[in-house]
Amino acid sequence: MINQTTPWQFYLYLLSIIIVTVLGCTFQFCWYKKQGKDQGNKGYYLEDDDSLQNKLRKLPNLDDIRKMISAGKE
Repeated sequence: MINQTTPWQFYLYLLSIIIVTVLGCTFQFCWYKKQGKDQGNKGYYLEDDDSLQNKLRKLPNLDDIRKMISAGKE
């Protein structure tokens, strides 16, 4: 006959996997953020003073995209 209940060790193991995953992700995020800030690398670190509106304004608009496409066809 098969035991139908799940042993408590399974839940302890599952909880430990979740805790280690969260701690690892948090550590990596903080480490790469600090590393990017120290080296001035924007790939890892975005400046705090740059707002989302300013970032969206820097994106090319539809007219710019049309000009790029037409320049590529020539």
